[in-house]
Parts: sequence; C-alpha cells; structure tokens
Amino acid sequence: MGHPHFYTRLLALPHCIPEPIQGMKAFRVTLYFHKHLETLDYMPNLNDITKEKALSYLPEIFVEEVGHVLSLEGIIWLIENFGGTGVNIPKHSATAKNRFHGLSNSDIEGLCHQFSGTSLSVPIGANLLRFIRNCSIMKMRDEGLSAHVIARRHKMTERNVWLIIRSCAAA
Repeated sequence: MGHPHFYTRLLALPHCIPEPIQGMKAFRVTLYFHKHLETLDYMPNLNDITKEKALSYLPEIFVEEVGHVLSLEGIIWLIENFGGTGVNIPKHSATAKNRFHGLSNSDIEGLCHQFSGTSLSVPIGANLLRFIRNCSIMKMRDEGLSAHVIARRHKMTERNVWLIIRSCAAA
C-alpha cells in the first residue's frame, strides 16, 4: 500500500485534504486520493456497455431501487461521488441540482421523484468500476496501444494489464 509515514504526513497537513474527509482515518484518505487520481478519464464509451451487463455488478436491491430511475452515467457518477455512504435526497429538484451537479436533469428529477426526502444507500461499486476499467483496457488494446501506455494511463503495472487482457480474452 505504500509507506505508512506518507499517510501520517498527509494527515498532518489538513489543508491538503478536502474538507469532507478531514479527520478520517488514513486508509479512507488513501482511498479518497486513489479514487480521484483515477477519475473517469479512462472511461470507455458507455454505448459499448449495456446497462443490464453493468448493473449485474451491483447489489440487486440497489438495482431494483435505482436501475429504472437513473441512466448508466448517473449511476456511475453516484457511485464515484457517494459510493459506500447514504445520501439524503432533497424534496425539490432545484435544491438537488446544487448537490448533484454532475447528474443530468432527468436523473436529478428521477431521484427527487422516487426518493424525495429519504436517504439512499449507495454501494461502493468496486466491481462495476473494475468492469468499466477492464472494458477500457480492452478497447485501448484493440485500438493498438501498447501495454506500457495502457499501464501508465491506468496507473497500474504492465503485468496487471496483461493479466486483464488475458482474462478478458478467455471469457
């Protein structure tokens, strides 16, 4: 995971840590920075991924609640920003637009209509994000990019890129 003193130094500098996560334990800070270093820059064209296939990587109860309300992009945005937490959904879409600025208007209105005034538990969604990353790696490989370039773009080793390529090719 890295050197433990890095996390101690990171926590000692509260101005480096965004306000919502100040005071959290080191591993949560690490997850926050790791997650935001790997933003959705690597996301493939979501038209290549069916919503049903993507939703199969999420808990069934979440899919039943949200699957018909949000688009795939909206679900991914919700997981990226609120994964592993409960989110209070405002009653009015005007208030929700400030809170959910990354969602489309139809997604915001759907959330407010379905869950207004309640709390929505958002799963971490690691399996879904891993699936999207693997699709991106396969697409980049099909475009002719080398394993080295793919590894640098995804901040992983070339060995892991080759393992993903082999496992996806075998499936």
